[in-house]
Amino acid sequence: MLVVKICGLTQAKDAELAQRLGAGITGFIFADSPRRITPEKAESIIKTLKPGVLKAGIFVNEKISRVNSIIKNLKLDIAQLAGDESPAYLEKIRGALVFKVIRVKSAAGLKKNAKLYEKSADVFLFDTYKKGSFGGTGKAFDWKMVKKAAVKKPFFIAGGLNPENVRSAIKAASPFGVDASSGVEKSPGIKDEKKMKKFFEEIKKSKGKTKKYNLKF
Repeated sequence: MLVVKICGLTQAKDAELAQRLGAGITGFIFADSPRRITPEKAESIIKTLKPGVLKAGIFVNEKISRVNSIIKNLKLDIAQLAGDESPAYLEKIRGALVFKVIRVKSAAGLKKNAKLYEKSADVFLFDTYKKGSFGGTGKAFDWKMVKKAAVKKPFFIAGGLNPENVRSAIKAASPFGVDASSGVEKSPGIKDEKKMKKFFEEIKKSKGKTKKYNLKF
């Protein structure tokens, strides 16, 4: 079954709505971003969630000691690394699955980077490439490039996903999961209930086949 991740959460009510609608993962950004949140605030939101939803922390070129500290203190399930972290860096993550963000510019580049992190990452998250940016562009990339790259590990699609295009993304890329942030917002960090509900409705209508992996969260 397709896994849905709602990222850039800054309010308890939005996190609770995401869980109620069927999100498998909630994402909290601890890097420079309009959606940045403190670990303390994230912890207060996490405490309002019912058991079952996974918690992901998003980091960009952060000190490994801080990443592992936040993982431990917040009991995060996932460390999502969106910067220029090396494979050796990924292997130092403790206590959480590692999602490595790969910014997609071309099918060849996607394949090259997927090969580079094949052994150190548990899951890939393919996002839109933009020079000087580590994500949050709100723009989609050509999802067909993922199939051309023939990636063997489980992966999520991100980058400008919204209720209008998520079904097309699923059909084109057959991902393990999808990740949305700006496409279901009123403003940075503040989710739109109608967009959120529509997003999940469209996913349920999707006829695209998602790949199956022996991955345990």
